[in-house]
Amino acid sequence: MFTKLLPIEQYKAIFSEMMLNKTDKITKISDGSVVNGIAFGASKLAQKVHKDIALLEGRMFPDMSVNQALDDVARLGGTSQRFGTKQSSTYVRVSADVGTTYLANTHTFKSTSGIEFTFPQDVTIGSFGFAYIKVRSTTTGSNTEVDALTINQVLPAPTGHKYVINEFKATGGSDREIDDVFRNRTKLGVDLLSKSTISQIEQVFMKANENVLKVYYGGINELGQTVLLILTENGIDLSTPEFNDIILRTEKYFGLSELRPANFNGYGVSLQNVDWYPVDVSMRVDIDSSYAADDVRKEVQIRINKYLDYRYWKPGSPVEWDNLLDITKGTEGIRYVNDAYFYPSVDLQTSVFKLPRIRGFQMLDLNGNIIKDLSGNLNPIYYPAEKDFSFIATVLQNI
Repeated sequence: MFTKLLPIEQYKAIFSEMMLNKTDKITKISDGSVVNGIAFGASKLAQKVHKDIALLEGRMFPDMSVNQALDDVARLGGTSQRFGTKQSSTYVRVSADVGTTYLANTHTFKSTSGIEFTFPQDVTIGSFGFAYIKVRSTTTGSNTEVDALTINQVLPAPTGHKYVINEFKATGGSDREIDDVFRNRTKLGVDLLSKSTISQIEQVFMKANENVLKVYYGGINELGQTVLLILTENGIDLSTPEFNDIILRTEKYFGLSELRPANFNGYGVSLQNVDWYPVDVSMRVDIDSSYAADDVRKEVQIRINKYLDYRYWKPGSPVEWDNLLDITKGTEGIRYVNDAYFYPSVDLQTSVFKLPRIRGFQMLDLNGNIIKDLSGNLNPIYYPAEKDFSFIATVLQNI
């Protein structure tokens, strides 16, 4: 806070110093004296005044505010209110017979903790016998961030289905927005006053849909519309009805090029989800026997996820494979990483219109066998201990 609160003794000391500097009639102030009583009364009044000033600052400046006071600051500044709980999202790997179809409106994936996940569109298994499907939780909250290797059911199981597993933990699920994140967003609320800028569009989109985190310029499409790419806080893809709702609620903030022209059925702007650059990681490691394999796997994934945090990623930056290797080597519990079998083994150049995100994650021992979790969730029949996968360099390079 700007106003610094002091104990009563310091206020009395300041009062006494000022009074003794202005008169020679008093040489000392003893306990129980009249002057001491006056000093105490003035000091107590000063303390109460400073306290009220500090409380007022807490409702004027975001940096001074917490809890309800921060909500008041945001409301006075016109910023959208504190966001509520959010869903989580991740990729699951499904193994099935060629031609097996997973229907978006029929099938759901379920974790061992009971969290259910859905996906936006139908997926048919191709000639490789497996596919990665991006899923989002049906419920919200931090408990939807399930660990890796826990999403292992599909309901109802389609004919030809063999196995499903999430190689990477679900991320993005959160409870009510915390003060630090809300404070930073409130301080950026002044962007609402800017006109026809990405910053303004970003702020008004947040007011319309609290899942919106950032808005990127995506160029001009074949219809001459300005393409705006939307990144969500939890990494989920927004649906067409959600896009339509955003446009209808924010059209008054559009510039002339984005407004609905006369006699034209549509808008001069097209909203799309940010495209993801899938990153698949495979490694051969030697884990210290005193550490649980589950705990080491979780720690490696957390650290890699922080490095590839799409909230702060600069579009177009390369994913440096040696950084991934160093992160793995520096994880507590890992004694050795065989870099000859570490994938990716080259830097991955991302597009300015795509953000990196971990999709596949395999942790193998030095002999190339899958390190299974202690709960036995991995099925060795449908999830074989392949020596390594190099999807980035072969199959997935063209996706």
